[in-house]
Amino acid sequence: MEVWIPESATGAHPVPTPTIAGKARTLFNRGPIQKDAPENIVSEGEAWGVNDQWEPRRSSDTSKPYHYWWLKKGTPESIAYAFDKPYTVSNVQVYWLDFDHYDGNFRVPESWALYYKDDSGQWKEVEDHTPYGVEKDQYNSVDFRPVTTTGLRIVAKLRQGESGGVIEWKVNE
Repeated sequence: MEVWIPESATGAHPVPTPTIAGKARTLFNRGPIQKDAPENIVSEGEAWGVNDQWEPRRSSDTSKPYHYWWLKKGTPESIAYAFDKPYTVSNVQVYWLDFDHYDGNFRVPESWALYYKDDSGQWKEVEDHTPYGVEKDQYNSVDFRPVTTTGLRIVAKLRQGESGGVIEWKVNE
């Protein structure tokens, strides 16, 4: 058996401690991209990168996986976590994507809201929350009245003429 030993700390990548978000299945609703497709054609897809626990350096850090809403501009878009069991949570932290791209620019959203799945499986907005931040180059933290849930969903309203995305999304008790 061979063992690789890094020569410096920058070469070592320890496995992160499991978190609520890190164990979650990440989903998004994928609407039609083609202009002639029926508007009611929506499917659920797997989203990647937002819960891998890689710490971004800035909102334009695309060196690690991230989620983006490709070819979506100025529309409400969502991303959700499906948890492996019910958790009681009271805070999330979102690091928004923001960079220029030849296929269209990605900007922090105009606004967003956080929803949780209640006992009946319905999505409800969290209550008594602090402001939903849309700042670049930092985590935007939101505290709210604790909820016990099997899922959380972000609904982001993208800026007119711009797309958007999420680099990392943390969930805290």
